[in-house]
Order: sequence, then structure tokens, then C-alpha cells
Amino acid sequence: MCFRELGCGQRLRLQMVYLRAPDADRRSEPGARETGTARDVVGFEVTARQLECLAWAGEGKTALEIGIILGISARTVEGHLAKICEAFAVRKRIQAVVMARDLRLLPNLKP
Repeated sequence: MCFRELGCGQRLRLQMVYLRAPDADRRSEPGARETGTARDVVGFEVTARQLECLAWAGEGKTALEIGIILGISARTVEGHLAKICEAFAVRKRIQAVVMARDLRLLPNLKP
């Protein structure tokens, strides 16, 4: 799914399941059965506008340049990028860009 498929104001709800191996340093008792892998379920919501700002940030645009392109203020762009970083639980924009590209949420905006 791409941000262009979302309508104005719609939110994309994603739920990711992370699998982790059982603790290797834990010693199991003889005869005990392994339970397999543990699951961590992570869910987050992002808007089409947040993804659009993130896509332009991934192309190397500053908040001011993104604001001019989208017709919004640079401060609003920074707010959108901060929200999406919070949703993805990352600290930097580039980490959010990489994560969104890995999830195939961002298109390549360069011609």
C-alpha cells in the first residue's frame, strides 16, 4: 500500500509481529519442552500526510522545502515527521525512512 492510496485524513493502521528466539542462556531442565519462539506484537497508525512528508524527507528535502512542495508550514512538516518517528519508535528521520521503505510504504519520488 502506498500513501497515495489513502484518502485525505485517513489513517493507516499497521500491526507487526516480531519473532524472537527463546533465551539461549536459559538452561532448560531435562525433559522440559521448548515452547518455540515468543511474539511481540507492535501496532501503530500513520496518516497519508505523514507518509508524504516522510517520502520527501527520504529524497533529501528539508522541512522548509517539503512545506513549500505540500503547501504547509515547515513547523507542520516537522510535527508530521516527529509523529511518524514516534509511531515507528525511532529517533531519526532516516531510520523512519528506512523502516517505511522496508515495509513498502514509500514510493520513489524522484523522476
